[in-house]
Amino acid sequence: EGDQALQRAVDCAGRSDFAAARAAVAQARAAYQRAGATAMLTGVDEMEVAIAEAEAEAEEEAKLVWRGSSVVDVGGKGREGSVLVGAEPMSAASGSSSPSYEDDDSRPPTPPLPLDADEVVEYAVYLGIDVASEGGLLWIAEEGMRAGLPEGYTEHLDDDGTPYYVHDQTGTSIWEHPLDQHYRALVARHRAETAQARGALAGGAR
Repeated sequence: EGDQALQRAVDCAGRSDFAAARAAVAQARAAYQRAGATAMLTGVDEMEVAIAEAEAEAEEEAKLVWRGSSVVDVGGKGREGSVLVGAEPMSAASGSSSPSYEDDDSRPPTPPLPLDADEVVEYAVYLGIDVASEGGLLWIAEEGMRAGLPEGYTEHLDDDGTPYYVHDQTGTSIWEHPLDQHYRALVARHRAETAQARGALAGGAR
């Protein structure tokens, strides 16, 4: 049983399903312990290390892929459109120091805000994306990082500097960005669509 579980771990790691690989290693460890085969636990430990290294390498590759397909890596965190305590919202009503290009075809295009790849990956994990095996969903995290606040919300900081969000009309406050649930749902939808497409391909190949 332990040998079979270790083989499953190898197979799962080979297809970048690291969560399943870790579960298989845990099953192997338990099986060897039940059988009293303590000598095999060294191999289990080595497999755990190998899986962790492979997962870390896959995450780094995902970051490189993201960097290569998107904007350059720079410092700075936050989402566009956030309003901090004591700061005036940037709107036509409040005014801006930026030059006005109203009704002017010479207005230059606005470049996208550069994002930090590590922060995009961190946010992807926060949304439930397995960056090692679901690199194709990183665009959702990037879009979420660029998203501003929905109309009617403002961002504030508590005494510890932790951001929270207030709905101006109701006065209710939340700790999560108001759009986090939207992007989690988007991840779930695209994951389901991918699984459905793979199932259809597998069924057609029979």
